[in-house]
Amino acid sequence: MDASPRNEGPASAGRTLAYDRETGRLSGARLVERLAVAALQAGSAATARFGHRGYRLGCNVVSSAVAPGDIAIRLNSDAVFSMPFADGYWSRLLNRRYVYEAEIETFLRGVSDVDYVFVDGGANFGYWSVLASSRPFGAHDALAIEASAPNVSRLEFNSRLNGCRFRCIHAAIGGAPGGFVRITGDRHEAFGTARAGAGDPDAVRTVSLDGLMTEGAIEPARPVVVKLDVEGVEIEALRGAELLSAGDAVFICEEHGADRRHLVSRHRCRDGKFRPAAGPVRSRPHQAPRMGGIQRFRDREPVLERETRTHRMAVMNAPKRILAAPRVWMDLRAAIREVRPPRSVAEPEFDCLRY
Repeated sequence: MDASPRNEGPASAGRTLAYDRETGRLSGARLVERLAVAALQAGSAATARFGHRGYRLGCNVVSSAVAPGDIAIRLNSDAVFSMPFADGYWSRLLNRRYVYEAEIETFLRGVSDVDYVFVDGGANFGYWSVLASSRPFGAHDALAIEASAPNVSRLEFNSRLNGCRFRCIHAAIGGAPGGFVRITGDRHEAFGTARAGAGDPDAVRTVSLDGLMTEGAIEPARPVVVKLDVEGVEIEALRGAELLSAGDAVFICEEHGADRRHLVSRHRCRDGKFRPAAGPVRSRPHQAPRMGGIQRFRDREPVLERETRTHRMAVMNAPKRILAAPRVWMDLRAAIREVRPPRSVAEPEFDCLRY
């Protein structure tokens, strides 16, 4: 882990700490850094139930008290994820009890025995590419696509940390290839895009998923799992994946929490290929069911469940995520409902037929 990510500013000049989520062991840290990690862990534990609101502020305070540097987090026996120390978003991974986007992890564990290609759209630093390509998750071929140049620098660094086992593309995903956008915003996990011209010095090229499939970057003959987290461009990205979605593909898409109309959900309902579904698959992230392939996943109608201290949360439309596949579609965002057995889960409301 002695390599340094390029274009990461002063952080690349600092030391790299190492933290193992499975054992809780922190190595390479001095006393001040151990205290900082303890503060970051306590902050995550205190704010996790509130969606980590305010956690970034605490991370900024901790960051100001320690020298710039990186921390490499071992996610499992075959996955290492690097990030800037005290990062305002990813530092929550230092909390061993916190499971990042548990509904996605549950699904990926459930299809670990399926031979599929993982496409990480809006990859950020590459968290899901690192996991999906690791042995505990099936060691799948992965393609990571990211529009932000600084994020791509960290993304490529994480690929190298893990033996260059997933490919990286610096591009923005859209409805058609050939255009250009520029990156907007000041938080790496929430960058947006705006149209730009080819001559703009900060222009980033646009690609479509169908275009990548036509070019051979995505193998059309194999099952595909696509994760889309492209900050408001999900509908355009899905329009550019008509050929891909006609095959054996599952889409995991973001529906923004501020979108009370659930436009991404309604778009997929109205195009006639995806319908809402809910059903009996119930599991904790670390006890994911073994599913006999993506087709079997489609034929079941999953509802993922997670435990809290006092009750169960049936996660239909779990925060910010959609799982989708032709003929069977599961919206995981529109509502979270508390369920006390043996009450059944109320179905989400959509302007389309139920599956």
